[in-house]
Amino acid sequence: MGEIEIKRVNFFDGQFLRDVEFNELSDYMVHMRRRLLYVLFNKTGVVRAVGPDLKVEVPGQGVKKIVVRAGMALGRRDDLVEAKEIILREDLTIDLTVKSEQVPDPLQAGETGIVTVHYDEERIADPPSESDESKPTRIKEKAAIRVHRRESPLVDPDSKEPYVRLGTVALDTMQVADARQFTFLQKSLLADTPSITVVPNSVRAGDDLELTVGATDFDLSNPTMSVSLTSPPGGPAASNISVTKANVAASSITLKFKIPVTDPTGTWRLRVAVGDNGADAFLTVRAGMQLTGFEGVDQPAGNPIFKIKGAGFEEVMSVQFKDNSGQFMPELRIPTANVAVDQIVISKNDIPAAAMNGQVKVHSDKQEQTLDVILPPILTQVPFSGQRNHTIDIVGSRFVVGDTTVTFAGSATASPVASPAPTDQKFTVRVPNTATTGRIVVKTRGGAVQSDHDVTVTD
Repeated sequence: MGEIEIKRVNFFDGQFLRDVEFNELSDYMVHMRRRLLYVLFNKTGVVRAVGPDLKVEVPGQGVKKIVVRAGMALGRRDDLVEAKEIILREDLTIDLTVKSEQVPDPLQAGETGIVTVHYDEERIADPPSESDESKPTRIKEKAAIRVHRRESPLVDPDSKEPYVRLGTVALDTMQVADARQFTFLQKSLLADTPSITVVPNSVRAGDDLELTVGATDFDLSNPTMSVSLTSPPGGPAASNISVTKANVAASSITLKFKIPVTDPTGTWRLRVAVGDNGADAFLTVRAGMQLTGFEGVDQPAGNPIFKIKGAGFEEVMSVQFKDNSGQFMPELRIPTANVAVDQIVISKNDIPAAAMNGQVKVHSDKQEQTLDVILPPILTQVPFSGQRNHTIDIVGSRFVVGDTTVTFAGSATASPVASPAPTDQKFTVRVPNTATTGRIVVKTRGGAVQSDHDVTVTD
């Protein structure tokens, strides 16, 4: 059989029509469709639409069965100038040890089967003919799966349809090797499509960004070239972001801009356009650093951890506290294990003793922000004894005037007396009548810390 002649059926009033005219019309339409596929696709093979198209898999351990996943392939016939669609509509399970249409010669121990698919068709009477003559009314197109015991031929010996190799399977181990051959669109048929690349393609909101855009079949030096940024669909709208161009050349350009930390994260579209032509690249935008607050320690409960809360923290982290002179101290590096996306944890003992309440500067890679914090109080002088309803002095640092309490053993709580006036380094407190002997706890918003010795309470 050779290439069919391209000839359409012509109808006219009064024409006597027979089955041959309708069959020739059907043959013409089928041939032209297959001829187009022959031109579009470069070879016999699987049409890749989704990952598992016509993939050979083993359904479970201990069975000598395979599953061929649903999918589509093309069988390219040079003699007909056609590429026939081979469509397996549903997953097909095959027992390799039982003779069947798919396994004409069952596999034996130690053998490896070769799995193929080819085009097949069957004339069927479904629906049946309503005439007195019983003949097939349809041609059913099928995907014929075959498992060969030895090397498969290139074409089916009966139909001359080309085999599409899908994989091999070793009967003893049931190990499958994916050997699918794929067919692709002829590249020469596709017009040159402008495309761009962007480096880096993962950025962080709040950073001063410099991105290098490369172009193919696109002139980035064109004076009318424009750039736009679009935030992820379905989310909040992006800010009006100003983009500065630098190092402009025909095939590359540098873009400088900043995405505010309040803008949405996710996949952004970067579009470059010249007139009606445009090309897109996509950026992954990570959360920028934001500071929202802090959480104090609770030493009596066994929690010596001070936390700085926020969002967008990344691994390269450090903090700077202020000393008593109001100057920022050297950076304190935060171990990676102590950094989560929403908090930084710092042991109370790692906070420098000279650090004071007030601003803390947080660094995260290229980003820097400040936050007002109250640090855990430090106790340097606590008396060993005190008399009920009499005063004692407590000396230390990081006390907060108007927001410091003392809890004695027995759960008796007291606040500093007004005179002498309390400071951030010393205050006076009256021992409650219900206080008992034990350690005292001093508490501010920076947390609760306890004395390193008992305070003996007497009458």
